[in-house]
Amino acid sequence: MVPAHTEWKSRQVEENYVDKDGKLHSFYRTENYPEYVPDHDMPYVTVGVQFQWFDTKTGKLVASSEDVRRRNSESNPSSVYNRIIDRFYKNMKDTLEK
Repeated sequence: MVPAHTEWKSRQVEENYVDKDGKLHSFYRTENYPEYVPDHDMPYVTVGVQFQWFDTKTGKLVASSEDVRRRNSESNPSSVYNRIIDRFYKNMKDTLEK
């Protein structure tokens, strides 16, 4: 739940004036204004993955990795999961190159 709050917004306002020769001129100015935001629910996703990497000959743990990520307004949990997987493989590749 996101509590009620005020956010500041801005908009461009067109202003006009007539100079001493009777010519119309226009310009824009930025106007800031408060906007009330009522209480509302914010969807979120939490994805957690734990990897354990074992040596197949000895059975000993070589490395482990745990990654838990929470994202607000996430409509696609698999994209969060895929980012976790990508990070694990990058780290695994770096470890193998050492």
